Amino acid sequence: MAPTQPAPFSQPTVGGPDAVRTQHEVTSPIIELKGALGLPVDRPVPMNPSDIQRVDDLQDELMAHTSPEGRPPRHDLRIAEWRWLALGVSFVLLCMLIYALVSGIAPIWIGIYGLLAACLLGIGIGPVLYAGLLRGREEREARQTATAVVKDSAVITRRGVAG
Repeated sequence: MAPTQPAPFSQPTVGGPDAVRTQHEVTSPIIELKGALGLPVDRPVPMNPSDIQRVDDLQDELMAHTSPEGRPPRHDLRIAEWRWLALGVSFVLLCMLIYALVSGIAPIWIGIYGLLAACLLGIGIGPVLYAGLLRGREEREARQTATAVVKDSAVITRRGVAG
């Protein structure tokens, strides 16, 4: 008798040879689909908190030198500002909704005026949003560079510096 070949997409058994390797892996449907199709799966390497702080500091330095807008605010300050903004906007919208309902305005008109206000606000803040998207791209590129430097897979060289 000829030896049997295993099925090409068989799942590892609990006590099988792959059990030690796959026991603690984090998986998702996308990762499983990529694995089934033979596509490479890029898993981020976790960093410890001191490395994350080094990446934050290096990103700020890179932004200070390369961005036309200069150094961004600290990371913790930016996160706190976004949280306060979200909390403030939510509070104002809730107060406006309660006032409209107490005043006896029909819910359909509240929805229509809300949609109109959102459209006008979108038109008014369009240029600011576009500038924010450009700044976000600069921050992502600086973050990728800083992460690569901290993980020792890249080196930053300065141009125009006499050595």
